[in-house]
Amino acid sequence: MKKIKLFLNRMLKSKTFIITFLGSILLLLVFVTTTMWIAYTSRSFTEETAGKVSEFYIEELALNRAKDVSEILRRNYGYLINSLKVITEEDLKSVKSLRSYLSKIKTLYGIFSISFIDDKGYIYNDYSTTTSHNSYLNLLSDSITEPVFCTMNLYGAKKQVILAVPVNNLSFLGNELKVCYVQIDIDAFLKGMTGKIEGMETFSNLYYKNGECLTNSGFGTFAPGKNFLTELSKADTKIEGKSSEEIVEDFMNGREGFVSVVHGGQESLIYYVPVENASWYLTVSIYHNVITEHIYSITSRIIKNSRTQLILLSFLAILLAFQIIYLVKRNAHITLKKQASISEEQLMVIDALCKDYINVSLINPENGETRFIQLDKKYFEVLDSKTDYIFDYDLMVSRYIGDKVYTEDVEYVKKAMSLPVVIKNLEKSDEYVSSYRIIENQEIHFYQFIFLKLRNKNIVGAFKNIDELVNAAKERETLITLSETDLMTKLFNRVFGERKVTESLKSGKGGFFILLDIDKFKHFNDTYGHGVGDKVIISVAELLKKSFRDDDIVFRLGGDEFSAYASSVHSKKDAERIISRFFKKIEEIHIDELGDCPPTVSLGAIVIPSGEKKVFSTVYKSVDECLYQSKKLSGNAVTFVE
Repeated sequence: MKKIKLFLNRMLKSKTFIITFLGSILLLLVFVTTTMWIAYTSRSFTEETAGKVSEFYIEELALNRAKDVSEILRRNYGYLINSLKVITEEDLKSVKSLRSYLSKIKTLYGIFSISFIDDKGYIYNDYSTTTSHNSYLNLLSDSITEPVFCTMNLYGAKKQVILAVPVNNLSFLGNELKVCYVQIDIDAFLKGMTGKIEGMETFSNLYYKNGECLTNSGFGTFAPGKNFLTELSKADTKIEGKSSEEIVEDFMNGREGFVSVVHGGQESLIYYVPVENASWYLTVSIYHNVITEHIYSITSRIIKNSRTQLILLSFLAILLAFQIIYLVKRNAHITLKKQASISEEQLMVIDALCKDYINVSLINPENGETRFIQLDKKYFEVLDSKTDYIFDYDLMVSRYIGDKVYTEDVEYVKKAMSLPVVIKNLEKSDEYVSSYRIIENQEIHFYQFIFLKLRNKNIVGAFKNIDELVNAAKERETLITLSETDLMTKLFNRVFGERKVTESLKSGKGGFFILLDIDKFKHFNDTYGHGVGDKVIISVAELLKKSFRDDDIVFRLGGDEFSAYASSVHSKKDAERIISRFFKKIEEIHIDELGDCPPTVSLGAIVIPSGEKKVFSTVYKSVDECLYQSKKLSGNAVTFVE
């Protein structure tokens, strides 16, 4: 008992003990503060990221789906026009010949139904002839001089979308044909839009500008057939972001919007966007907690790791304090002073490394003699230690690389850790740091080495595991990439791309801007399948990216449409050279399923002088008109805005 008291008295009077003890307390406080800060910032970062990712995700979804609906209507309109162009007198000779013609059109275009209505009210389709009922009276009006979209309750309460066009100068069995129309099963199409991927369920629906539902489908917590705007105005519905009156005004004026809605006891994020040329609104909804929970699952691991780190480091800090006291008083200081003539200041550097790194060694740069100050047991056994833990540096590095370092990093580590390279780097700076990977228990781990130059010209080397730092950085980078990138092509997505171009044009940078569309893309999907269609999209995206510089903005608008913007290009000659290079690469695309028939593209383009400020929507509209002109030409054509 007396010996213990005597030992404690000596320790308390020792400056080394007091400094080490106070340093350990300070280190512990730093650990606690750092961990609390990481937990706070992680939660704050999660909330901010969840909001941004949610809005980006649902906006991108809504814009693409609205475009898909518009594309369906446009395609069906094209089918009707083409059907009227190719009909012959032979097809109008009899009921049988007309039905045969209509059946061929259905098969050719894969449409649900196509029919004619004559001036007597008779309806002709591929399987029957009937007298029109009240639902079709408006289609017989002489006022129909252009395409008409409407909905009808054709089968009980089931709604169908009707696309009708006027018919001119066609008669059948003595009666004048007035209208040709197709039925579009919009419910089936919307059902395909409602998906569930890894728990992220999304809902879509279509509404008129007055909020009336034009389908038989429900919309999240909104029951089928309910007026969307009426439901939003109810007292038990809560809206954040906009008022119900502002949403009604948006619907009436063709504006898109994003709101958070609590309806039926469930909070949802809703984005609404007008459908082009249809006077409809497409709405997309996702439950608010879906994306947030996915992101929290990532950051919660960071917070959990931080808490675990706090507990472990607190324990290690206390243990290390007493261990350092023992080692410093009994071995380290005396041994190092006798063998290496290291000052007390340099010993503090080594002590600090021993707290943070696994293996710490002292290296003589003249002969490569390496003496271990701190060595973990596993590493010690691999090296077959000699007396006093002394090794030849080159032999130590060679065996360490052969046993530990990941195959792809071997050549780099051989060079980076060679003694001449270490010495050369320490001539430029007192500290030389780099990282690499090792294989341990068939798992890859990230490690860091550090070399420090002491005043007596000796070198201290140390190693540590940095898995937690690398993994945390990767998870943050993944979240940022998700909010900016198109998943299929790895290009920027539409939301991010349009925002960056808008900022550049608004600041007056000018530049070269294009819109691109793959010619006859539907043909690839219909003939070879969507897998081949995806290959075409990815191939065009890769070549478009290669044709522009790394700092240019190349992004996917959706479907088979792309855009690119180069703020540094201000002459039409340079722009034409870029397009020519791109067209040449397109001609070299080879996809096995397509044989010797590579895809072609159509472009609309504009060159804006530097210093001229532009509004993105105006530029987009004029370039889109040029793209439409290029589509009328043969493949790989471009039209510039003059």
